Amino acid sequence: MDKNKKRWEKSETADGVTKRVCVEQVENGFVITMEKYGSSGEDEKYTSECKKYISKKNPLEGTSPKTEEESYEDKILDGLENLSF
Repeated sequence: MDKNKKRWEKSETADGVTKRVCVEQVENGFVITMEKYGSSGEDEKYTSECKKYISKKNPLEGTSPKTEEESYEDKILDGLENLSF
C-alpha cells in the first residue's frame, strides 16, 4: 500500500451477519466497498454481497485510518469470530 494513501474500515456483526465498509483513498477521491456476509440462522445459507462505489468525499471521515498491519489483524479476528463449530 502506498504510504500516501490511507484506508478506513468499520464493521459490525449481529445475528451472524457482518456488515463492513472499507474506504480506500485513491488519486482523485475514494473507493468505497460495502460488504454484507454471513448466515442468520442454522438453516440459512451463507450469503456474501459486495458493492463498490467511487466518491469525492470520505464517508468515514473523522475516524482513524487503519494501517496495513491493523487491517490484516482485524480481518483475521473478524473471521475467527464468525466461525461456527
